[in-house]
Amino acid sequence: MNQRSQNFILGLAAIGFFALFMATVLFLSPTTRLSVQPIEIHFRHEDGMAPVKAGSEVLLNGALSVGRVTAVDYGPVATAGVPGGKAPTFFKVRAVIDDSVRLWGDCQITTDQPTLGGAGYVSIISIGTVGVERDPAAPIRGLPPQSFQAAVATLSRRLLSEGGLVDHLNRRRTRPSKGRR
Repeated sequence: MNQRSQNFILGLAAIGFFALFMATVLFLSPTTRLSVQPIEIHFRHEDGMAPVKAGSEVLLNGALSVGRVTAVDYGPVATAGVPGGKAPTFFKVRAVIDDSVRLWGDCQITTDQPTLGGAGYVSIISIGTVGVERDPAAPIRGLPPQSFQAAVATLSRRLLSEGGLVDHLNRRRTRPSKGRR
């Protein structure tokens, strides 16, 4: 074989490998799916949230990747009937998920993270009951985080924060007791 035909075969093989690589990336990457639906989930600030950021995965039951988080923001959300006109603060998570995943009105979504560290993710615990309609434009109310770290953080807040159990016990101990001298 002469040098010219060897160069041609090498170039053709390089183009073939590049095309195969691109096809694999497009097939495996969840962000390149053609039919996606946007969703917005609101998590109460008081409940906390696992460390989720843009690019975090959206998993169905913590196992199957069905989308990606596109943005995370926080701020007050106007709610009808709030006493005193104060709007509660929420974490607002926007994501895109496969169109094949139909979320019903009573769906349950939370955030989670692996026990031994790692990136947080959004977990669709339940897609809901078939027939319970949901307004696609309305945000979904998220559940409190369900990781071990979240449980420890919640317990710490309840024990150690102002008005927590330790604060209550300290106030009770320093208060003069009646009938004792």
